[in-house]
Amino acid sequence: MVMAQRRGSKTTQAAAEKANPVGRPTDYRPEYNDLARRYALLSATDEQIANLFGVSQQTLNAWKNKHPKFLEALKEGKDEADSKVAESLYNRAMGYKCPETKAQWVQDDQGGRWEYATLEKQYPPDTQAASLWLRNRQSAKWRDKTEAALTGVDGGPLVVEVVKFGKGTDTK
Repeated sequence: MVMAQRRGSKTTQAAAEKANPVGRPTDYRPEYNDLARRYALLSATDEQIANLFGVSQQTLNAWKNKHPKFLEALKEGKDEADSKVAESLYNRAMGYKCPETKAQWVQDDQGGRWEYATLEKQYPPDTQAASLWLRNRQSAKWRDKTEAALTGVDGGPLVVEVVKFGKGTDTK
């Protein structure tokens, strides 16, 4: 790395010019790849990730263009987060089972103790989750919005007739 060399030396200046021939030195660091992936897993938007790195969204986009591993890390984090949410939504829509630990205080000769039992809890299907899933996956069949068109006779153009009433008009 350039920092390991003595400041002001010709090799340090040459390395810096080679890395960034013009303009300000980049704030990008390779260790940002893993951080970006982790932030994306937490569902952070590009704007939020840029703020976390202390740069503009334009700079973040430049990093994505210039550093393929950074872009891949972001995509990987977003894809993983999206797939986990999709799986959870699907399970909620279909109903699912999961283990649940119950604790019970049992009185005994020494005063008492906690006893634990692991049970399997059944969650029923959720109609709101199913509706959301279907509206997003098969929107042509399941969308809430219906479209209506206002047309004239036999599907022709709509004709608007303006009729005036009042003084000076014949109302017979």
